[in-house]
Amino acid sequence: MNAADRIDAHLPARSPRSRQLRMARWLRPSPSRLVRGVPLALLAGLLAGRAGAAMPAPERAAPEQADAIVGAALTILADGTEPWEDRPLSVPGLGSLPGVRGQSDPGDDLGPEDGVVRSWDAVIFRASFSLREAPARDMVAEVTLDGPAVWETGQLAALKLAGCPGGATLSDGGTRLRCVVGAVQAPPAVTVALDLSARVSGAALQGDAVQASLGVRAPGAVPDPDPANCPMPQTDGCDAVAPRVTVSAAPAAELRKHFAGLGNTSFGGQAGRQLSWQLEVVLGADGDVRGSSSPVGAPWVLPDWWRMTRLGRVLDLPVTLMGCRDLDSGADWACAQPGGPGTPIEVTLARLDAVASLPGGVASALPEAVGKMQVDLFIAEADLRRDGGDVTFQNCFGTAIGIPSRALWQPTDARGQPNLGGADEPTANNCSYAVLAVPTAVPTPRPPVRTPNPGRPRPGPTATPVPRARASKAYTPYTQGDAVTDGSEFAAQVRVESFGQAPMPGVIACDKWDNSSHVLRDDGVAGVRIWRLQAGGALEPFPDLGRVIVEYSVGHWGRQRPPQVSVGRAWFEQASSGCADEVADTRAGWVDAAQVDFGNRGDGAIDARDVNMIRARFVDPVDPGVTVVLETLFTAEQNPPGTWLMNYGAAFWGSGKSATWQIGGCYGVTGSRSRLACPEPAPGSRGIPGAFGDMLVHVGVPLWLQKRTDPVVPGGSPVVNAGDTVAFVLEPHTKPRPADPPLPPFPPEAFAPAVTLSDTLPVGLSYVLDSASLASEDLNANGRLDPGEDLNGNGRIDLDQPFEPAISAGPGEGEVTLRWFLGDLPQGIDVPAIRYAARTSRLLRGGTALANMAGLHAGNDRAPNCRPEAREAEGGRCAWAQVIVANIAAAQVEKLPRLPLVLPGEPMVFRLALANLTSRPVEWFDAVDILPRAGEPRSPETRVSGGITAVRAEVLPGGAPMEVWASASNPDALDTIGGSPRDGLVDPVAAWGGPGAGLGGADWPCKLADVGGPRCTAIAAPDRVTAIRLWGPDPDPRRSGSSRDSFLPPDTPPRRIDLSLEVPGSQPEDRVHNAWGGRFDELPLPVFDNALIRVRYPDTPTPTATATPTDTPTATATPTASNTP
Repeated sequence: MNAADRIDAHLPARSPRSRQLRMARWLRPSPSRLVRGVPLALLAGLLAGRAGAAMPAPERAAPEQADAIVGAALTILADGTEPWEDRPLSVPGLGSLPGVRGQSDPGDDLGPEDGVVRSWDAVIFRASFSLREAPARDMVAEVTLDGPAVWETGQLAALKLAGCPGGATLSDGGTRLRCVVGAVQAPPAVTVALDLSARVSGAALQGDAVQASLGVRAPGAVPDPDPANCPMPQTDGCDAVAPRVTVSAAPAAELRKHFAGLGNTSFGGQAGRQLSWQLEVVLGADGDVRGSSSPVGAPWVLPDWWRMTRLGRVLDLPVTLMGCRDLDSGADWACAQPGGPGTPIEVTLARLDAVASLPGGVASALPEAVGKMQVDLFIAEADLRRDGGDVTFQNCFGTAIGIPSRALWQPTDARGQPNLGGADEPTANNCSYAVLAVPTAVPTPRPPVRTPNPGRPRPGPTATPVPRARASKAYTPYTQGDAVTDGSEFAAQVRVESFGQAPMPGVIACDKWDNSSHVLRDDGVAGVRIWRLQAGGALEPFPDLGRVIVEYSVGHWGRQRPPQVSVGRAWFEQASSGCADEVADTRAGWVDAAQVDFGNRGDGAIDARDVNMIRARFVDPVDPGVTVVLETLFTAEQNPPGTWLMNYGAAFWGSGKSATWQIGGCYGVTGSRSRLACPEPAPGSRGIPGAFGDMLVHVGVPLWLQKRTDPVVPGGSPVVNAGDTVAFVLEPHTKPRPADPPLPPFPPEAFAPAVTLSDTLPVGLSYVLDSASLASEDLNANGRLDPGEDLNGNGRIDLDQPFEPAISAGPGEGEVTLRWFLGDLPQGIDVPAIRYAARTSRLLRGGTALANMAGLHAGNDRAPNCRPEAREAEGGRCAWAQVIVANIAAAQVEKLPRLPLVLPGEPMVFRLALANLTSRPVEWFDAVDILPRAGEPRSPETRVSGGITAVRAEVLPGGAPMEVWASASNPDALDTIGGSPRDGLVDPVAAWGGPGAGLGGADWPCKLADVGGPRCTAIAAPDRVTAIRLWGPDPDPRRSGSSRDSFLPPDTPPRRIDLSLEVPGSQPEDRVHNAWGGRFDELPLPVFDNALIRVRYPDTPTPTATATPTDTPTATATPTASNTP
């Protein structure tokens, strides 16, 4: 027995067929379980030159608590991949290949844990290493292969995001994989598991061996004193080796022939046909390329022959070899026709190199061609057409001439094993055929051509001159969809154009507007101008205003909209109404300008602000080619941001029965027939409201938000290790973005009132308490401290001051929203930046992208929808930043406060979570949470006035059942059970002797739900509970993989438990701070996480800056459609 065999003899059993053996792996071994008979120096020496410089084995002295402790293990998850193979094997065309059932014959692989792997297949190793007690820097792991195998290069990119943040590289011809972990934060504890795929060479032969070794180093670290966690201690780290895997391989090759093409050509001065055939050597004749060893014995000389028939008659036509060519680098071919035209071809296979033909290995179990050649044959056209009729050309390779069923190729491999266990090569695919068609001319009939009869043309109608007109509607000087602000002045024009052959009588132009958003402006002309536009000319005042009757009235929309009528319904009436006498409010009717009070004092029949429609009657017919224009003058009111200033026109013309009102209605009408309504616009949208409709959008002081990570990663997103923090910077502005269109002029002292900045953290990011700061206390950038700006009360403008947000539950499950109240912000400034930190979840898979969304809005505006599907429509009011998570852990636990700050007496709720981050199922989970207690060695220390009176745990739905047990034992005794340090961390598997062990015993007498009841006499009251234990048993020990078979299958969401502590006597400044954690199946070390909740003062004020009051109307934040920066 060599040294490697002796190591294998002492490694733990891996067979899943014995559940007890798998469970026993986790029991803490006694000194008698240490490796016997193998000096540790010898074990370390086995790794020299493979896993880095192996140092002499130090004594297993318990390290100081301040040292980082490293453990390592190297196991095999699967030696081979499905489908498995067990001879005797039935193969179509071959019969049954010989072998012994249940025994690994050459080329067989019975399963993933039989210690056998086929050539061309893969072995999946799990390199596990752990760190606890203290942080480490520059941690590096190397896994080295010994034997005919290399690491697969495709896994390197994934390793950078899941285990090797510093990158993963290959060296020594692909046999050494180096994983740079870098800095690792501990405590509590981190366990890394790299699932690594090694590809066995196709050149491997029966009986070869593949072995792997692991070396983990971190400067200043010490090896784990527990031999179960570090089998081979080294200076600065630990080494481990994996069991040996034996290669299974046997020759299983065949020859194949394919028809490659037929075409016309000229050869030797004759016209004829070229037939192309492809010859192949294929591995995997037994149906699976894995386990196929390479044939040896070259050169092989094999015949290529043919048979031709026409109408059942055998032909003897002279076939000439044109040439042959090698199609890949896996073989050397040659061909000749020594007997001349019409005689068989001699094909020489001089060299066969299967590995060179498949440099990337195999992608599946399907047979693979490892040598290819093309043979081109020629038949003269004259010979083909001599007797007429199609010719069938059958071509065979590697079989006896004239006997296609007799194989001639019988190779062996380098071990002398016969091909296919001695069975003949399958010949069904050694032959192929082609049909040489002899063309026959067939005349194509043509239909007769008919000459069409043109006939006599019909007489056209006689044109009768008639008057015609058309109407249009537009704002000026703005165009449809433009922006206006408080007090903006503009006009609306209704045009009627006469373009028929006769003057148009009875023309009326009418304008109707929503006077709740914009009102009539006098401007010395009673709010109206009348224009004329002649064909080819410019707009000019109407020459005789005495021939135009202008009238004012009130419709049931705008300010006059009844409260029970929706805005959309009122707009529908505005859009679909003409301007006839009966449309006007019966109390006022239609009046002239003299009866309108533009001072809005009630001195006339109608106040100007109540007028919402005007009509102009043109007494004389409008000549063809002339356009008449009604222009109405307006001023914008103070409107909510995004308000549509809606205007609809109408026109009337004609006389007698042909006279009619021309209206356009609105687009997208909704509702029942009796309740029709125009659609109310989506926030930030701009669109034409109808055929005779027009709109402007009200804007106020623009709010623009920028968000970035700190530091910035140009052109990309920062990569952050799971559990680490990332800093975000929020930069609000009250001015347009550089790419935004120009806005209307603002009043000099315009401001956005009561501005709020919010940032929603998605699941996977949590706010770090006390991390937020404000770049300057001068929020409104006016150079002085206004009320609410002096955050620390020292009377000076200070920089980088703490600026904690209000924290609340977010809109989605598990989300958290942060809010900062910025107060009134004057237009045109860059608001001081806010910086804060967030922690990434430890449960995220490597490569996860997290985008958190921030929004900015004024107090009289709605909050923006900054979800990805809607944020572009919000313009600059939304901003987002993204980080990408790298996770080195294989499985992980997490503890987060549901709310990090609570009021006095409120319950303190933690969310405990656990996740499987590997591609393998976790069969069980066992964890302990010792409840927070005074004196626990953790900073800051727990302090709860009145203590914890009750504990509740809710296992959230989803996944296999999980049990919650309670303990009333002394928490310090639980903490130090088995001699572990007093650190608040308990490994239940090591402490009580196995997964789930001790439940129902003295320390864990009953389930938490039974505490204080008849089924739990050992714990009489809820306030006596000192710890809880969460036990997730294997749902079905006989099976593995699905949620019915395993506690935590791969690719499933994390499991979550809400742990609530009742603290009715808590006071401000109280806090709880503790950890939880435990052991996952298949991981050699436990994992832990801790969290903190504080009690805040109930009357904590939120700083708010307030601008100095002015007489200027308040402008508001407005969405402008453009891309998020």
